[in-house]
Amino acid sequence: ESFDHAILRGAQQIGRPVFFAILIVIAAFIPLLALQGIEGRLFVPLALTIIFSMVGSVLMAFVIAPALCAVLLKTDHPAPPNRLVRWLRRAYERNLNGSVQRPWYITALWLGLTAMSLWLFSLTGSEFLPSLDENNFRIRATLPTSISLEAATAISQQLERIILANPNVEHAIAYTGRASLGGDPESVSNCEISVPLKPPGQWVGAHGKAELEAQMRRSLTRFPGVEFEFSQELEMRNDELISGFNTPIAVFVSGDDTRVLLATADRIAATLKKVPGAADVAVEPITGIDDLDIVPDRKAIARYGINVADVMDVVQSAIGGSQAATLYQGERQFAIQVRVLPQYRKNIEVIRNLLVTSSTGQKIPLSALATVEVGQGLAEIGRVDARRRVAVLADVQGRSVGSIVEDAKKAIARDVLLPPGYTLAWGGAVEELQHALNTLFWAVPVSLLLIFVLVYACFNSLRDSLVVLTTIPLAVIGGTVLLLFLGLPISVPAIIGYIANFGTEVQNGTIMVSFINRWRDTGLSAREAAVRGAVERLRPELLSALIGVLALIPFLATSGIGATVERPLAAVVIGGIALSRPLAWFLLPTFYVWFDRSEKPQSKPVE
Repeated sequence: ESFDHAILRGAQQIGRPVFFAILIVIAAFIPLLALQGIEGRLFVPLALTIIFSMVGSVLMAFVIAPALCAVLLKTDHPAPPNRLVRWLRRAYERNLNGSVQRPWYITALWLGLTAMSLWLFSLTGSEFLPSLDENNFRIRATLPTSISLEAATAISQQLERIILANPNVEHAIAYTGRASLGGDPESVSNCEISVPLKPPGQWVGAHGKAELEAQMRRSLTRFPGVEFEFSQELEMRNDELISGFNTPIAVFVSGDDTRVLLATADRIAATLKKVPGAADVAVEPITGIDDLDIVPDRKAIARYGINVADVMDVVQSAIGGSQAATLYQGERQFAIQVRVLPQYRKNIEVIRNLLVTSSTGQKIPLSALATVEVGQGLAEIGRVDARRRVAVLADVQGRSVGSIVEDAKKAIARDVLLPPGYTLAWGGAVEELQHALNTLFWAVPVSLLLIFVLVYACFNSLRDSLVVLTTIPLAVIGGTVLLLFLGLPISVPAIIGYIANFGTEVQNGTIMVSFINRWRDTGLSAREAAVRGAVERLRPELLSALIGVLALIPFLATSGIGATVERPLAAVVIGGIALSRPLAWFLLPTFYVWFDRSEKPQSKPVE
């Protein structure tokens, strides 16, 4: 047989399984296209990139690769396998024969590891996206609600000086209130400080960001009554986009009475502070504004023969102002408003001594006709679905968002009794995580069904399809173990890593079963064909596994900005390749023989 003929025959033999394997990888990433919101903006481009690259790989596999083989591998004497490959094949063949003879061993191992991985999966915790190390702080200082702009500016300047005293800080800029464009409609009680840090290699007296944050917290304790929240520039904006608040956890209490809402929110905050990992727990500051309350005494007003409207007109004219005349300038006209001078409007005794004229012409002070007091009012009233709402906010420290929320839900259900008609909802990063999981909950099964259809179309055999699909649980085993070993929680990037493992495991299984079937077509028994086909696939399987691991190790080891998002995905894929792939090399041939009851050679023509 000529060399060109051998290339053509080889391309024809692997053409069908490779084509369906590429379709299977594309089908595995289809669920990512269903993601919406922030997770969709982040990961739909990744899915499209992989799908387009798979489409391009079809051209590479069927056109470019055979042509390159014809040009670069032109030889009549192909090189034999090296010693390492020969040794690996002998060892693999020996152990594979033992596995085929005793299928219950590999089956028990497969079931045990799958059950263990599912149990470990529940221990890893969960979060929407890993926190990016942006090498900066965004410190939010919540000042008393009734503070003046002058006092808030003075405090912000003091905060800048204290933060700049830390040698690891590049500079500090405080933003008080809202910007002139009104993009952040905050009150003057809100002060946000942007704190870029020096490169970590130049830090003095701090070995990590957590230690540096602890130092800054201690230096800011001299401001009683001021609540501080530590975040990062992009992280804070991302949290605000998700829930409207700049914390990863928000508990929303909805009802009709604001006082009941505040009392309930205080109890929830007290419970949340006891949950390990919950930091900077605070109730949304909606109170603290001074109100001037003027309540008419209707009995006293009636004794003087005065109407309530007359009393309130005096209050309106003195404090709010009333129109006294109209100024005309040509075609234009302006209302002339009259009211008490500012220095008197701010004096409650002056307001109490405002005079109201009775029907007899008697001048009566306002204090004799109404109760005039200064009380604490609401700075704002938040509403959702036509109901009042108060939020309890919390940051995350040392634990995953999902594990903190899970413990908090149990503690609140145990210790806090919601009044009738009042509801509780969770927002923030956990809300986005739940939204993504709900989407994948139906998208992944649809993808798995499509993968099954493609595998069945490739083999036209239910047995072979089931044998290939037994590799799907293997996609979870290695990735979960490595995530737990590295202390990484389950997140959207990790879930994408699992989806990638689904595709690659089924892809490799499809190709291996195709090689086994090719040997069955030559007249060999199921056992002989399984062993020969698996041994023949060992070298390309080893090569693809090594390439996959080596290509992703830099993502696992890097420490730059964005590395925390890449690390869970890389960990799941590396764990799946390094720990699960070797198990598949024994599982597939063993199940192929075990599920074959005929032990008769198939009568299909050789392709």
